[in-house]
Amino acid sequence: KATHIRSKTSKNDGSWYFMVKLEVQMFSSVAIWSRCFPVYAEVRRLLAEEAVGDVKLVKLGGGALLDIGVYCLQFVLMVFNGERPESIQATGVLLDSGVDESVVVTMKFSRKRMALCAFLIAARLPNDAVIAGTKGSIKVLGPMHCPTKLLVNDKETEYPLPEPCLPLNFTNSTGLHYETEEVSTFWKMSGWLCCIFAFISNVF
Repeated sequence: KATHIRSKTSKNDGSWYFMVKLEVQMFSSVAIWSRCFPVYAEVRRLLAEEAVGDVKLVKLGGGALLDIGVYCLQFVLMVFNGERPESIQATGVLLDSGVDESVVVTMKFSRKRMALCAFLIAARLPNDAVIAGTKGSIKVLGPMHCPTKLLVNDKETEYPLPEPCLPLNFTNSTGLHYETEEVSTFWKMSGWLCCIFAFISNVF
């Protein structure tokens, strides 16, 4: 039995969702769709198998902090398995409106591991993600927040997206299919009797 229903709208990306709270359980699904992509699943598998040895550096670049930047930060945390950095140093430039124009963030993790993120809206960055290890490297080719290509020790593999049935407004947005599959699998495994609906507007 649902005891509370709440909806929320994001003005930034046009997304909205419902959250249904049960008597003893609650489910919410928002935002970071990247982790549902096959490329991300393969990166996690490679890291778990230590395919490139010990990770020493993660390097990324993208748009401004609250746009593509947040995807860079979540990627770093995924690579380091949710570990919090020991130290964070950041510097940047703001527009007259107060919006961040460019930001460079350096994070230091345990065992002498580093992450470097650069966010910029005044110019185009490659939007790739690079994981450098002691035995090789993994490169998620841009757009790293919705990727279809992975480069492992110079060997490229492509993960095609589902074919769209209508024209798309945003790059690789049929990748939302993967997030839907993840949620569906979760429902089936949990056995919850609930109704939760998530929809990303302006996809088509």
